[in-house]
Amino acid sequence: MSREKEKGRRKKTVMAKSSQLHIAMFPWFSFGHMIPYLHLSNELSERGHKITLFLPRKAQSNLQPLNSHPHLVTFHPLIVPRVDGLPSGTETASDIDRSFTHLLAIALDRTSDQVSVSELGIKSVYYSAVCAASVAHLPIQLRDVSVSPPGYPSSTVVLRRHEVQLMDFIFMPFGEGITFQHRPGSL
Repeated sequence: MSREKEKGRRKKTVMAKSSQLHIAMFPWFSFGHMIPYLHLSNELSERGHKITLFLPRKAQSNLQPLNSHPHLVTFHPLIVPRVDGLPSGTETASDIDRSFTHLLAIALDRTSDQVSVSELGIKSVYYSAVCAASVAHLPIQLRDVSVSPPGYPSSTVVLRRHEVQLMDFIFMPFGEGITFQHRPGSL
């Protein structure tokens, strides 16, 4: 190989390494959220990025078989703190009845000392594993669902009344002093 080609190859390798990111992900403690985050992590790692997923300890063993790139996607174990009223040993939404979800949100919030990525200079991005139609309707009250929100791009891709009834939790407490509806804006 000529000296110029070798120099160009080395420069390309250095450029590729400098464009690689270290991404930290902190999903909601539900497999319906953790699995899409892991799928996204697998996709990003195929592009050479390193991913750290912050997960409850018990969830890691269930998710490990889905990790396509364990050399780039690492699981950082979280100790889910005890919260009054939350059944002992709870780590994911699968461990509890839906009526305890707000307490699991408090536990998730209380892991913040274990997830101090801002100190590492990592920027935050909000990624949602929830249907876009649901997110578009978050700002409106349940009684107004027959009309799409202003600027909503479709009159056919909308929530049906029974889907809206399943979303009543968005106006309920979801953590300490916050509702699910206001959570994304608080990040």
